Formats: sequence, structure tokens, C-alpha cells
Amino acid sequence: MIITLILLSLSIASSGLICFFTNTYTEWYFILLYVLAIPLFFIAWMIIYIIMLWFISLFFSKKKKVKKPNLFAYWFVRQTAYLVLLLARVKVKRNKAEYPNVKTLIITNHTSNFDLLPLIWYSRPQPLNIISKPSLFNIPIFGKFIYRSGFISIDRENDFNAVKSILRASNTIKDNYASILLCPEGTRNRNPENGLLEFKAGGFKIAYKPKCPITVVAIKNANLVKKNWWKKLYSTIYIDICEVIEYEKYEKWNTMELAAYSKKLIEEQLKTHDK
Repeated sequence: MIITLILLSLSIASSGLICFFTNTYTEWYFILLYVLAIPLFFIAWMIIYIIMLWFISLFFSKKKKVKKPNLFAYWFVRQTAYLVLLLARVKVKRNKAEYPNVKTLIITNHTSNFDLLPLIWYSRPQPLNIISKPSLFNIPIFGKFIYRSGFISIDRENDFNAVKSILRASNTIKDNYASILLCPEGTRNRNPENGLLEFKAGGFKIAYKPKCPITVVAIKNANLVKKNWWKKLYSTIYIDICEVIEYEKYEKWNTMELAAYSKKLIEEQLKTHDK
């Protein structure tokens, strides 16, 4: 939000200063013109912001192994996530449940890249590292920032590398560096109206070593954002915490039982928005 407010303030100031120094503020229609120009100045300042991010990214190397997330890089990831949600005209509605004040494993369904953005923003007060596909780390600028923020790449085609990623995620929570976000469906569900994909149980092993709570979150309508951008004034995404499962509750469960329970929680929560 801070970056967004700065960009908006700079846009208003830019338009106002041009109006003042051109001595056109005495005519109402010029003032109206400068007000209408504010969105254009916002775009211009946003381009400058992206250039600034590119410059900062030059100092981030993906060759250096990341153990502890870089909070400076993560701050920009969070701020940019909020900015993208604003530009996409997304309205987020949440239930009253709160995220734990300790590091947690967050489990959620996955229908769109817009799933991740509100979770990054609203998962305060904990930094959030996402287990994601390797291709995200190759995106210009963005890839370097999420790498230095501690996001974890997982290669599901290579069992050995996948185990290493799960162990790293578990240690991230155990060492109190960040919470971890896992989408156990394993891939984007392109037809969420047909129900959730099968939950892969392996990722739930992340929680057992640090004995952390598991926060089960249901997300609905994120897949409609792109379509609604052209048709509606805004899109509404629902993000609801279904349950925070404490270690004392799941310690004797196996990962299959934990996956099935989490899936059931999300399915029941998603139905509440269909009524």
C-alpha cells in the first residue's frame, strides 16, 4: 500500500505542478483536464517504479543460495502484489478468522495466479514464502525478487529435488524465517466449478518437523479476475480461513489423512459462497 500511495501522491503532485507553473489553474476546464490526466501520470510513475525494481534486481544473484529470506526484497514483493490487485480492480473479502502469530504452513486451493497475490498481502504479520513451479523464477525482475525473498522452487518431475524443497520449506518454518504457502493440488485447477483436484499428501510433511500450525485457506473467484476486468467494475475474491489445525490435533495423523481433512475443509467453505 505504501508504494501505491507514493505513486498516487507523485501523480497528483505532477499534474498539480504542471497546472501551477503553466498558469492555467485560473480556468476550470484546464483544472478538469489535469484531474483527468492523473491516471496517465500514475502509469508514468509506475513505469519508473518498474525501472527502479529492475535496477535493484541487478544486485540480486540467483546463483547465491538463499537460506534466510531477504526482507527488503520481500517488502517490494508485498507492495507490488497490492499494486497489481489495485490495477486489476480486485476487491478482497475475508472472514473474521486471523492468521496465527507464529510461522505456519498455509494450505490453499489454486485456480489462478491471482490466488497468490492477496495471500501475500493479507498473510501478515508473517513473511510468506511460496512453493512454486521453477518457471516463475525465470520471469524478468520478478523472478529475482521472489528468489531473494525465499520462495522455493519445486520440481515435481524429480523426486529427489522435490524432497529437498520440502525439507527446505520445513526448515524455513522451524528456523522462524517465514510461513510457507503450499497448493497441494500441485497445479492450477482450470475448472474449479468441477471441484478440487486431488490433494498430493507429500507436501504436508513440511509441518511435522517444526510442529507448526496448519492454516487451511479457501480461495474463490480468483480465476474470474481476467474475464471480469473487461466486463465489470471490479472482481471479488473470497479468502476464508477454514481452520488453523494445531500440531496437537494432527500429530498422530498421517499425511494422507491430513490432506483429506484439509481438502474437505476447503470444499465445505467454498460451498458457502454458492448459497
